[in-house]
Amino acid sequence: GAMDLCRTSGFQVAKIDLAMKLILMIRAWMAKILLVASKHLDPVAAGPHAVISSGVGHRKVFIIGYNKTGTTSLKNLFFNWGFDVGSEAVGHLLTEDWLVHGRTDRILNYTETAQVFQDKPFSTEGLFRVLDAAYPDALFVLSVRDNADLWYASWINHHKLRYSRDSERLPTHEELQQDCSWLYKGYVYDSDVMQWGRDNLYNEDVYKKAYLEHIEAVRTHFEGQSSRFLEICLSRPDDLARLKTFLGIENPIQTFPHENKSISS
Repeated sequence: GAMDLCRTSGFQVAKIDLAMKLILMIRAWMAKILLVASKHLDPVAAGPHAVISSGVGHRKVFIIGYNKTGTTSLKNLFFNWGFDVGSEAVGHLLTEDWLVHGRTDRILNYTETAQVFQDKPFSTEGLFRVLDAAYPDALFVLSVRDNADLWYASWINHHKLRYSRDSERLPTHEELQQDCSWLYKGYVYDSDVMQWGRDNLYNEDVYKKAYLEHIEAVRTHFEGQSSRFLEICLSRPDDLARLKTFLGIENPIQTFPHENKSISS
């Protein structure tokens, strides 16, 4: 059953609630410091991490594109604009709540810890509907690639370069289970099995179908809501300006920062 797909230890799962509590405490403490510091801070001279102008206010911003559509680049862009970006590690650990158990309470607790969120679980199937209901004034950004072939190639190249002992081939299940590069040993395997199913790992047809269906579902859900929803592609030169207009941002950054370009985010 679905429970068998996840090998996350009870200890790892139990740490999520503690991590969120610690994040809330630290952020509250930092907010007090920033409140005092802001009285002596010139926002124009504050450097690249200062938002010169933003029409977002206190609304949440959810980046709901699939992994490998530029989500890391967008995360860093929002950080450079001065937004409070949620902990990616905590988000990943909460993905099991949604994909396996259909649980959203801890995810919605987590979304109170920051303003901008991206990557899993926010890019997974259907969660955008829950977020939209919980935050009816939130903004949603759907990041896409030029086409499904490019997206799939980016996903596959990332896995070849990062998780396979031979970058010319896809990693085996065993290599994914032994990988220790992110969160805990075997997390990448657990995460992909949760999303795709054990028998579908790297199945091109399954991956592309899910990618395209996610895009279509998001477009349909937010149809006619251009003030709250924006679809962007980082390879399109005009889309940074569109994003800045959508957010009400005035900032000198003129191009998208491409992170991990060899294993595109």
